[in-house]
Amino acid sequence: GVDCKRFTRQPKCGDTQQFRFDEELPTHQIGENALSYCQYYRGETCCNKTHTDKIIKHVYAYHEPNVSTECRNAGVNVGCSPCDPRMGTNQMKGICESYCNVWY
Repeated sequence: GVDCKRFTRQPKCGDTQQFRFDEELPTHQIGENALSYCQYYRGETCCNKTHTDKIIKHVYAYHEPNVSTECRNAGVNVGCSPCDPRMGTNQMKGICESYCNVWY
């Protein structure tokens, strides 16, 4: 994951550059409404299934067999970063610089 301070959950979600969020945290992230990707944020994220369906399309290439595990993990973490609770509550505006360096 992102290597900066652990988040503290704020009660309201706010729009980001990537996604528009409902103000309240989604409460039904199970069954047919479960996140389709980035499940490690389930229960804490402002994302819903519609958001993670879009993320899958952007990170699909990282699952090709010729992609190293390190590259795959970095790409998926960056791809899922819009669902980081710190992003959806505007506590953080992007990925940490140190992690960006790892990704490249």
